[in-house]
Amino acid sequence: MSFLRLVPLLCGLLLPFQALAQASAPSQGPATPPPIVSAPDTPGEPQGEIIPPGERLNSEDTGSPVLRIPVGILVGTVGALVGTLPGLAIVATQFCLDSCSDDQSVEIFGLVVASAGALLAGTWAIDRVGDWLGGQGRFWPTALGMVLGTVVGSVVAVAIAPSSEGASVVPAVLGPALGGAIAYEISSAMVRSEAMAASASRPRIAPLVAVSPRGGFIGGLAGTF
Repeated sequence: MSFLRLVPLLCGLLLPFQALAQASAPSQGPATPPPIVSAPDTPGEPQGEIIPPGERLNSEDTGSPVLRIPVGILVGTVGALVGTLPGLAIVATQFCLDSCSDDQSVEIFGLVVASAGALLAGTWAIDRVGDWLGGQGRFWPTALGMVLGTVVGSVVAVAIAPSSEGASVVPAVLGPALGGAIAYEISSAMVRSEAMAASASRPRIAPLVAVSPRGGFIGGLAGTF
């Protein structure tokens, strides 16, 4: 038998041994999944709450009523005095040295404009400064406080006028702003109470994700109701 006829026979005998060697080689275990890196938290957003951002209410008071009340009285008084200027200008048109028509309806209209201007300007000043100092009061409750402060201040001014005419000006001038500042703080406290009650009663749901020992993922939800 020639050598060329032995080559195919030798190749046929070697193939089973090669296949057996590959089968007996140690098999590698399952590939380890890469570690999961969580995304950075977004500042200002509470984690684990599925709540639209527009529905969140802030229950924190970043200021102090001890500061807001005297500042509110000051800016409210100045704002009210500035607000009376358009109405007083209308009333002043009826007082002149030359012949002028003495129309009382114009004077009444001017007084109404002056009163409305004082109320709106004073309320706006208290509300804006209060919000700037960390409060959460509301405009219309503050305006109601201005009206009540005006009534109380006027009554006190009339009561003390016979004994001290000069001192009676103080409650008449400061009464509206004092009532507005107190009403602003009351409405601010009510807003914070409503926000805390809504936050406590709202369900909170947080997604949970974990990795199993085999490399799979396990998901779920956890929440408070």
